[in-house]
Amino acid sequence: MGRGAGRYFESDIIVEVYEVLVRGEKPSKAISERELQWQLGNPEIALRVLQLCLEHDIQNSLFDFKIGLMLIIKEHGVEAVAKKAKINRVSLYKMLSPKGNPEVKTLMRLLKVLDLKMWMVSDSQFTTKVRRLRANEISPPNLFSGSKRRNNKPMK
Repeated sequence: MGRGAGRYFESDIIVEVYEVLVRGEKPSKAISERELQWQLGNPEIALRVLQLCLEHDIQNSLFDFKIGLMLIIKEHGVEAVAKKAKINRVSLYKMLSPKGNPEVKTLMRLLKVLDLKMWMVSDSQFTTKVRRLRANEISPPNLFSGSKRRNNKPMK
């Protein structure tokens, strides 16, 4: 961990990064906003933050995910990531803006540059350490209701 972050659990830092940098909440007094940004250079923390962004996307708009991904890209250098992904820098900013609508193939190229992969699991199988430990603290009420099928019959 970086300066001043050694006395915290990784899950606490992940949640703090998500809440402060993605959701725009006030940082705790213990970890500065710059320290939180620096943490996004850690691939494990970047991965967990993006997972939180997807888990808490109640509008299915990828809004938090686009913010989180752009923060991670900024930590790695926008110019360098855009060049490696073969994407125009201005196009990168536009597609990850709140009104942007990135294509899946473009997201996959960006994730590959960041040494991340996207894959699918069922809602019932998908749990992360952060979700188990802290979901109630950062989730709006009824976040996960309505997303599961009402019966256990396999889909045809």
